[in-house]
Amino acid sequence: MALYTLYGVGAALAIVVIVRQFAREPPTTMTKAYQEQSNEYLKVSQAPTLPSFLFPPRPPVVSLLLAFVWGVFGGESGLMGGACV
Repeated sequence: MALYTLYGVGAALAIVVIVRQFAREPPTTMTKAYQEQSNEYLKVSQAPTLPSFLFPPRPPVVSLLLAFVWGVFGGESGLMGGACV
Protein backbone atom coordinates (compact mmCIF):
# COMPACT_ATOMS: atom_id res chain seq x y z
CA MET A 1 0.00 0.00 0.00
CA ALA A 2 2.81 2.44 0.83
CA LEU A 3 4.43 1.64 -2.50
CA TYR A 4 1.37 2.91 -4.39
CA THR A 5 1.47 6.09 -2.33
CA LEU A 6 5.06 6.64 -3.38
CA TYR A 7 4.09 6.01 -7.00
CA GLY A 8 1.35 8.62 -6.70
CA VAL A 9 3.64 11.20 -5.10
CA GLY A 10 6.30 10.52 -7.74
CA ALA A 11 3.77 10.88 -10.58
CA ALA A 12 2.47 14.15 -9.11
CA LEU A 13 6.01 15.47 -8.76
CA ALA A 14 6.81 14.48 -12.34
CA ILE A 15 3.70 16.28 -13.61
CA VAL A 16 4.63 19.43 -11.69
CA VAL A 17 8.20 19.38 -13.01
CA ILE A 18 7.05 18.83 -16.61
CA VAL A 19 4.47 21.61 -16.43
CA ARG A 20 6.99 24.02 -14.90
CA GLN A 21 9.58 23.09 -17.53
CA PHE A 22 7.31 24.05 -20.43
CA ALA A 23 5.70 27.09 -18.79
CA ARG A 24 6.07 30.52 -20.34
CA GLU A 25 8.06 33.26 -18.64
CA PRO A 26 6.16 35.44 -16.16
CA PRO A 27 4.27 38.39 -17.66
CA THR A 28 5.94 41.80 -17.75
CA THR A 29 3.33 43.14 -15.33
CA MET A 30 4.83 41.00 -12.58
CA THR A 31 8.15 42.83 -12.44
CA LYS A 32 9.00 44.80 -9.32
CA ALA A 33 9.33 48.07 -11.27
CA TYR A 34 5.89 47.66 -12.86
CA GLN A 35 4.26 46.94 -9.49
CA GLU A 36 5.91 50.00 -7.93
CA GLN A 37 4.74 52.21 -10.81
CA SER A 38 1.21 50.80 -10.44
CA ASN A 39 1.22 51.58 -6.73
CA GLU A 40 2.38 55.14 -7.37
CA TYR A 41 -0.30 55.63 -10.02
CA LEU A 42 -2.99 54.40 -7.63
CA LYS A 43 -1.76 56.80 -4.92
CA VAL A 44 -1.71 59.76 -7.31
CA SER A 45 -5.09 58.98 -8.88
CA GLN A 46 -6.63 58.42 -5.42
CA ALA A 47 -8.33 55.22 -6.54
CA PRO A 48 -10.91 53.86 -4.09
CA THR A 49 -9.74 51.12 -1.76
CA LEU A 50 -11.11 47.61 -2.13
CA PRO A 51 -13.41 47.51 0.90
CA SER A 52 -15.23 50.67 -0.15
CA PHE A 53 -16.77 49.11 -3.23
CA LEU A 54 -16.47 45.36 -2.67
CA PHE A 55 -18.07 45.20 0.75
CA PRO A 56 -21.27 47.22 0.99
CA PRO A 57 -22.44 48.41 4.42
CA ARG A 58 -24.31 45.73 6.34
CA PRO A 59 -26.95 45.96 9.04
CA PRO A 60 -25.70 45.98 12.66
CA VAL A 61 -27.30 42.58 13.31
CA VAL A 62 -25.10 40.98 10.66
CA SER A 63 -22.02 42.68 12.10
CA LEU A 64 -22.85 41.35 15.57
CA LEU A 65 -23.40 37.86 14.18
CA LEU A 66 -20.08 37.93 12.33
CA ALA A 67 -18.29 39.19 15.45
CA PHE A 68 -19.82 36.36 17.49
CA VAL A 69 -18.88 33.69 14.93
CA TRP A 70 -15.33 35.08 14.68
CA GLY A 71 -15.06 35.11 18.48
CA VAL A 72 -16.15 31.49 18.76
CA PHE A 73 -14.41 29.91 15.78
CA GLY A 74 -11.69 32.29 14.64
CA GLY A 75 -8.55 33.79 15.92
CA GLU A 76 -6.14 32.42 18.47
CA SER A 77 -8.30 33.47 21.41
CA GLY A 78 -11.48 31.83 20.07
CA LEU A 79 -12.95 28.71 21.64
CA MET A 80 -11.73 26.61 18.73
CA GLY A 81 -8.23 28.08 18.96
CA GLY A 82 -8.15 29.12 15.32
CA ALA A 83 -8.80 25.57 14.12
CA CYS A 84 -11.63 26.56 11.79
CA VAL A 85 -9.98 29.52 10.12
